Amino acid sequence: MTSPDLPEGILRDLLASPDRAATPGQPPICSLNGEEDPHELAAWSPWIRERLQLSRRGVDHGEWLILTEDAVPLGPQPPIEALWEQHWFEARPIPIRGWAPTVPIEDCMAWHGVLRRPKGLRAFLSERSGALGQTFAPGSNMHLADPHRDLERIRIGSDHDLWVKLGRLSAHDQDHSLRVRHSFGKEIVDDASRDIEAHRLVAEMAEILWPIAARFPKQDEWGERLVRWIEQPVLRTQHIAYFNAPEGGALWHHDAFDEPLEGGQRGVLYVQLAGRTAWLACSIDALCKRMQEFLEYLAEGELPWVLAESLPGAGALDGLIKLSERFPRMRRELGRPGGGAFGPLLGRGEFSALCADAGHAYLLEPGDALLMPNHGLERTVMHSVFCADPHVTLGLSMALREDRPAPVPEIRRHVPGARRSRRGPRRRV
Repeated sequence: MTSPDLPEGILRDLLASPDRAATPGQPPICSLNGEEDPHELAAWSPWIRERLQLSRRGVDHGEWLILTEDAVPLGPQPPIEALWEQHWFEARPIPIRGWAPTVPIEDCMAWHGVLRRPKGLRAFLSERSGALGQTFAPGSNMHLADPHRDLERIRIGSDHDLWVKLGRLSAHDQDHSLRVRHSFGKEIVDDASRDIEAHRLVAEMAEILWPIAARFPKQDEWGERLVRWIEQPVLRTQHIAYFNAPEGGALWHHDAFDEPLEGGQRGVLYVQLAGRTAWLACSIDALCKRMQEFLEYLAEGELPWVLAESLPGAGALDGLIKLSERFPRMRRELGRPGGGAFGPLLGRGEFSALCADAGHAYLLEPGDALLMPNHGLERTVMHSVFCADPHVTLGLSMALREDRPAPVPEIRRHVPGARRSRRGPRRRV
């Protein structure tokens, strides 16, 4: 139940809704649509930390109200260990406040400036050549899988098929976001590779290029939880450095592969190093429910401009409603690149507001982390990211893998094209 001190009104009813997701330690966030009673907002001022306006690639995603953590007391809760375990096995995001060391914003801006120049990745690697040594010495340029967003891909070393790639997050003119990905093998084909020795080399290379990654806690309470949940020592690998800039971020997507759970990618850990990012994140099942609610609103005549702008064709809404009636089909469709048939609605600011009001919004400050469990395509975390500052920010994501995985069954190793069986967005491209 909410505190009796909180003002009565729409905000209190929204935050106290039994359908709203709640996470201890996470400041409550809800959307503002410009029609709120100014007297009600004034009464809430002691609990309001910030009002945050979000935009991505020219699309307005509205304003978020960031409240203090005590704005909505949660009442009786299960023990915190049981709660985190529930989040993990239900593939729900887990925020970890103040978990990691941070990077000065001046360093973030300087690195972004170097990378934005022609041959910026080559210059970035050259500045670190002494630390890389012969084992990870930069080599020749490599083929670019996505000519619209990829900028450079450079071979690393000569014996391990390692590489580093620089790319844009989008082709939008106002989005200067960049990402630096560290990996090995053939792009796309080997994205789900279980070559653990190569993954260890990628981790070693990434920690040389981003020394702060070597300082992330490993033997802390969260490290112990992961070992207990996964039942294996955990390796952080496949690092991606994200320079999210104003108007930048990521559309709704997941990080799952179509593969057996054991020995595969078990989750992603994202760490905010400089600046802030805003997130919408939830289990894929929760996203299905939110989309069903949104479709119901549209069918009842709410938000008519959304229907006119995003689903103008005759019968388009009826087709999506029919698709949403079968949960497995809806889950598969939402997991496709761009959200499949639901893509035109997923990217709407109105849908972002609905998700925020349902308790799926997060604001990551420097040092915060977001743990996103993955138990396969049907139990994984879907997420959408926004730059939450007027300047470029920096975050580092790492795939979580079993450090001693069981061998892949022979029947899967020899199936032609088995590595190409992943469905959904290719996070690593």
